[in-house]
Amino acid sequence: MIYAKPGSDAAIVGYATRYDNFIGGDWAAPIEGRYFDNPSPVGFF
Repeated sequence: MIYAKPGSDAAIVGYATRYDNFIGGDWAAPIEGRYFDNPSPVGFF
């Protein structure tokens, strides 16, 4: 089976450009609003 690239109209999954922290069962943005780059190839297209 061939899957469409994440983020395309035909994709069955997608990835956000950034994620918050999951702390105590809730999603929380960084206190100072600073995110870091993720060098993982997952989600890059």
